[in-house]
Amino acid sequence: LVYGTARWVTPGVGVHQERRILDSLAAARPAGLAVFDDLRHIPTRRLPAQSQLVFITPLTQTDDVEVIGRLVDHGYAVLCVSPDVRAQQETAWASHPWFDLAVRIARLSRRDLLQQLSRTGAQIVDWDITEPLLLALARSFGPTSIHRSPR
Repeated sequence: LVYGTARWVTPGVGVHQERRILDSLAAARPAGLAVFDDLRHIPTRRLPAQSQLVFITPLTQTDDVEVIGRLVDHGYAVLCVSPDVRAQQETAWASHPWFDLAVRIARLSRRDLLQQLSRTGAQIVDWDITEPLLLALARSFGPTSIHRSPR
């Protein structure tokens, strides 16, 4: 299910399944729903038990860590891909006198949230958006477990 668009990817295996998942993710677009502001509104009753859930989030709220932890506790396999958008934001404020301090605080805050998230049992991919996602996935799961599908 791509949340907000109600499209399911039925269970399966192999290259064809990978293609269906990637096509579904590529077609996903941000929805203007307030439900995205708080992960507590995810309709878990619509998700089959032991589903693989994938969150793509910059992880800016401590509450999100708590909700993801509860999903893991309820038996869902959770993968959290967290794009680090700071690099994009940092360049706009580089000349500000408090810039260096703000960057250090933001980095510490993000590191703390990622550490909290890792303690929940969720799998985490910390993605520096200045590099391809495939590199971040290979670092997290090993280069042999990540491959490109033949096109």
